[in-house]
Amino acid sequence: MHIETLVQADDAQGRLGPLCDHLRDIHQFEVTLCGPRAEVIFPDGSCVLEALPDGLRLTLRVQEARALPDAQAFFTHHLQRFVPKRGAEVRWTSPKGGRETRAASPADQLRTLAATLDQAAQGADLR
Repeated sequence: MHIETLVQADDAQGRLGPLCDHLRDIHQFEVTLCGPRAEVIFPDGSCVLEALPDGLRLTLRVQEARALPDAQAFFTHHLQRFVPKRGAEVRWTSPKGGRETRAASPADQLRTLAATLDQAAQGADLR
């Protein structure tokens, strides 16, 4: 399963290097950077980053659909941090259907986690 986004950015090529350095050095992901293109390998999948004249395109691939929301939120956060554009919102699309999605907000992620823990507690008779 994969989704894509294009973030408008001035000097996308110049922003690609620092983002890749951060992902490699801080998050310990395998990163291959070659000119205007990079590939990041992380535990649940990969992300291809391409510096284009009008911005930075990311293609995010995950092995299992359940990993997509967390990976999407992770890369959205890093795009907003390393490619800041006032008022810009990162919108992801599914190449097949063109369906647009947004990364889950931290509040939504907490609600999902709470619901999962509640279900686990009910199943284990811990309540």
